[in-house]
Amino acid sequence: MARLNIRKIRREQIIDAANRIIASKGLMACTIEELEKEADVSRGVITYHFRDKDEIVTEALASMLRRFDDEGLPQIREIQDPEEKLRKMVEVGSTLAGRSAEIYHIMHNFLAQIAHREDIRDTVSNHYAKYRQQIAHVIEHGVSGGAFRKAPVEETSAVIMAILMGLAKQHLVNNARDFDLDKCAHAAAEMVLAYLKK
Repeated sequence: MARLNIRKIRREQIIDAANRIIASKGLMACTIEELEKEADVSRGVITYHFRDKDEIVTEALASMLRRFDDEGLPQIREIQDPEEKLRKMVEVGSTLAGRSAEIYHIMHNFLAQIAHREDIRDTVSNHYAKYRQQIAHVIEHGVSGGAFRKAPVEETSAVIMAILMGLAKQHLVNNARDFDLDKCAHAAAEMVLAYLKK
């Protein structure tokens, strides 16, 4: 029988609590005192598993980004056709806001810190770069296979990311009122494909 990794379990418990606090009250409310209450652990448990609040915040961000990947990428990974893959990337990337609003609330809290925290800026920047590279790879595959016209790949990938982020933000701001995210995501995918198709 495998032994329980109590250290890992405790760290995840504290990180999950941090993300719940950030999603509901904001990053500034994520204090050691709030973590004690939300995770139902003592200060000693928290400081045993983490150096300081900054380490908890950094781990919370990494956890949120993994969750974003876990919820979005499996729907895309197996698709081989570049047109269908890009359509799905745009639709899934846009509509995750509707299905996982907590992730976007957490992300916006972190985005507000990029002017003050270089580590957060670097982590988010690297994550966005990874997504742009994934989009670029699909575009390049479509160009080489004859499905897409030759287009400026880096710029097109950046514009697609901006569309995804913009739709997600509108959905959060409108709180789903008078904003059909699925229809908008579909329209965005069709616009992107109309631009890229030969």
